[in-house]
Amino acid sequence: MKQFWTVMMVILLLLIPAAVIHQALKLFEPTVKNAPLPPMPKQMLKDLDRLDGQGGGKPPKGLEAGLAGPADKAAKGGKGKKQPVALTDLPPEVRNTLEKEGATTEFSKLEMENKDGRSVYSAKWGAKESEKELKLTNDGELLESKEALAFEALPAAIRAAAAQAQPDAKTFECKKLSSPTGAGISVVYELRGLTDGEKLPPLRLASDGTLMEAKGGKGKK
Repeated sequence: MKQFWTVMMVILLLLIPAAVIHQALKLFEPTVKNAPLPPMPKQMLKDLDRLDGQGGGKPPKGLEAGLAGPADKAAKGGKGKKQPVALTDLPPEVRNTLEKEGATTEFSKLEMENKDGRSVYSAKWGAKESEKELKLTNDGELLESKEALAFEALPAAIRAAAAQAQPDAKTFECKKLSSPTGAGISVVYELRGLTDGEKLPPLRLASDGTLMEAKGGKGKK
């Protein structure tokens, strides 16, 4: 009999703690499940209020601008980033126009950018004193051309106007800018006088020699 009760005591000692622990866990489980979540940070609440105040679930202006990528800006009619492009990747129409303009295969610049939703190609080639640059559409249409010229090759009216505007200049860096308009071709000359190793402020002259723009300030060496 004594042995029987000894066995029963051992069984009770083994079973009761396990039952008590199991019951305690069952009582504690709902408390854990129903425990409240940690409070939301104040800054996050402010951001949500700002989003709700703007309506439509739109992010704040600063965030919206940061999320907009180059493609989004280009689609909205903005100006995209200039990207180098290989000659073989140019549209056939662009290559044909470059060939007609006497472009060589050794370009100092060959780029593509997006302007107002359309692709614009820029090509520059030639030595500095005779350098030429074209801006073309995807269809090979000329948007603008820049051509370096010697001062002596300029029309007499342009030479006289430049000499009068910058009498101290010993020589000039000259460029001829041409762009098509509805009435024909618009021509503007850009000149920059050089004297004693210093560059004078640039000049912009119309084809008849009229001074369009003369930037002030000191020149660059």
